[in-house]
Amino acid sequence: MFRRPSQRKQLIQRIVVSIIAMLFIVAGVIVTVLFILGYRLDSDSGRLEQGALLQFESVPGGAGVFVDGNYTGSQTTTKRTVIAGTHTFMVQRQGYEDWVKTLDVQAGTLTWLDYIRLVPKDRSVKDVASFASLSGAKASPDRQTFIVQEKSSEPAFTVVNLSEENVRTSKVIIPQDVYSDDAVVGASHEFRLHEWDQSGQFVIVTHHIDNQVQWLVVDTQNVSASRNVTRLLGVQLSDAVFMGTGGRTLYGLTQDGLIRRLDLDEAVISRPLVSRVDQVSLNNETKVISYVGTDPHDAELKVAGVYRDGDDEGYVIRSTKTDEALSISTVRQHSDDYVAVSQGNVLSILKGTYPSSSDGTVTSYAPYATVSTTAPISTVSFSKTGSYLVARAGTELVGYDMLQKRSTVATLLDSERTFQWLDDAHLWTDTAASLTMRDFDGTNRYEIMSVAEGFDATLSRSGRYMYSIGERDNSYVLQRVKMILD
Repeated sequence: MFRRPSQRKQLIQRIVVSIIAMLFIVAGVIVTVLFILGYRLDSDSGRLEQGALLQFESVPGGAGVFVDGNYTGSQTTTKRTVIAGTHTFMVQRQGYEDWVKTLDVQAGTLTWLDYIRLVPKDRSVKDVASFASLSGAKASPDRQTFIVQEKSSEPAFTVVNLSEENVRTSKVIIPQDVYSDDAVVGASHEFRLHEWDQSGQFVIVTHHIDNQVQWLVVDTQNVSASRNVTRLLGVQLSDAVFMGTGGRTLYGLTQDGLIRRLDLDEAVISRPLVSRVDQVSLNNETKVISYVGTDPHDAELKVAGVYRDGDDEGYVIRSTKTDEALSISTVRQHSDDYVAVSQGNVLSILKGTYPSSSDGTVTSYAPYATVSTTAPISTVSFSKTGSYLVARAGTELVGYDMLQKRSTVATLLDSERTFQWLDDAHLWTDTAASLTMRDFDGTNRYEIMSVAEGFDATLSRSGRYMYSIGERDNSYVLQRVKMILD
């Protein structure tokens, strides 16, 4: 006969059930937290170990992800946790070369493999424009335009629009009144492409007349509005870079080593901002000029420094009395300013905030990382977003991942020239008449197509095509390879 439990037993049962439920909840929370932190059960040792989390993304997407030769069952974009240690990761998609990288990942870390650009196995080349001769070719920074110059003796250029499937070309001829000089009778003329502005509308062309050089800003969309900077401002330049877009503001390096700001609309040239400068480069994202030169007060002291648009003067980052070469590059990432400066065989990366000479404050940079090489460093360069840094040291390519603080070294061919950034994580070079592409750390190197050496190359803005200059018998072509298959 069923007998109803006493109130005491019912209370005990409820307490036990509540405790068990609470234990399940606590255990669930603990397991969830451990999972989020990357802890996994090692099937070999049977121990609970904290792993490393990796984020995979690829262009194109939908590629299978393999870890140590085993398919994970996931496709890009995806995340994966692995036990800390050295692993080989592979991303694979039909019709494309396998992307492979071996990394030593640390417990509790997140590694972003979000820059993977797969290369098609079929790299058939298609000609999109032809030219009887060629003296210059340059792709715009926005990757939508290619400008081609057939004869250096003529002020005529072909502008190629890359933004559509079927490329369109147009002719640009610099008006004679922009570059002519009546004082030079019967002079030989030579025109050279120098630099695009960030918008892809304006291009700097240098005009060489015997021993004289004129610097021209050519408006490719309204060529009649082109301007002769040398004539307008009466200044002799050895280098010039655009500041921003609009083609109206330049920073010029004069032949006597002075950095000046040039306002073409107002026809105004600034006072000297930095003196005794040999080399300049401009980061248009941060409006900061990096320079290498000599200390104005000590001819034996070489310096590398930065100048920020609007400040009163430059700021020296490194000075030395040795004969070691200096290189410098700057970038801004996540509200922090980074400066990479090389001296001899040592690359130093500094983090901080640019000093402002206009308000009298001086900010010292904190050391972020140091990388040593076996040969003197000749060039150093950040990618556009500052995620990666590369340096050339003899036959070594040093790649540095800024987030992971991981450096890698790849061996190059003796004949390989200085690399160009293809996008934010990939490099290209045209050594031995072959356009090659590789990751910033030197891995996943592929020969894309045969090219004419010494001319520019670019990915289209969508990444669908890679464009370059090729040779056909005694003529030249603008050619492309499809990088994203249908």
